[in-house]
Amino acid sequence: MENVARARSLALTREIHPGNAQANNAVWADDFGPELLDGLSVERDLAYGDDERHRLDVYTDGRSASPRPVIVFLHGGNFVAGAKHTDGTPFYDNVGAWAAHNGYVGVVSNYRLAPAHRFPSGIEDVESLVSWLREHVAEHDGDPSAIFLMGASAGATQIAHYVSSRTASDTAIAGAMLLSGRYDYRTLPLDAVLHNYYGDSPDLEEISPLPRLVETRVPLMVAITEFDPPEIQAHFVRLIDAYLHYTGTLPRICYLAGHNHFSEVTHLAGGDEALGTQVKGFVAACLDAAREAVA
Repeated sequence: MENVARARSLALTREIHPGNAQANNAVWADDFGPELLDGLSVERDLAYGDDERHRLDVYTDGRSASPRPVIVFLHGGNFVAGAKHTDGTPFYDNVGAWAAHNGYVGVVSNYRLAPAHRFPSGIEDVESLVSWLREHVAEHDGDPSAIFLMGASAGATQIAHYVSSRTASDTAIAGAMLLSGRYDYRTLPLDAVLHNYYGDSPDLEEISPLPRLVETRVPLMVAITEFDPPEIQAHFVRLIDAYLHYTGTLPRICYLAGHNHFSEVTHLAGGDEALGTQVKGFVAACLDAAREAVA
């Protein structure tokens, strides 16, 4: 990307709203061409449930029949918007394509949206998604024992809800990557727009992924960007602090300098490896640890 375009991207305010998302996408789309999906097989709109939003896309490179780790991406959108793919843009084909080009099976999924579907619909959707993948991903050269969930913004919060709702020893997934989500509603303000998903008078203890999230044995990677809004950075700090106090160690931490809430994902596969390098390192470490555990 040219320096001028990058400067425009970083000049976006930290506020999360559709206008900033669209402006960011317009800048970063310049990094992608039609060759993004070259050599890949893409199967679109596979159903993992009964709702019309229960749809996912699978990206593979067809070069090996051996089981591959699976990277599953959930989009953001304040629980009320967002899609796994938008025609005429590279987003979020870029996530699935990056995964497939790097030796994984890529999965990009929708989930039901508020206000028609409120908490805990996201937990139900991720449960259905993981169950479908464990049953069917081997048909796409994926390893059902190596499913990694990655979500951005509201997608990260949905994954955090899912992980926190499971027993601590649950092994349905091999790891979770939480990118700029919200995790602690007990002590941080509940943004007005979030009432669309949680309702007008939510039980903050019930809806907060913390503290149960830190009890999980699922490996976590927690990411934040330099230009994320302060409230999102506060959720990151609360999660890191709670994890340290509960476990005595830190989760894998990813700080993306020079990126904002939207470019955190839209840069992936465009030549900038800020996030990609972290994802590959996290997945490799999880797989190595799993092999050592059964050796």
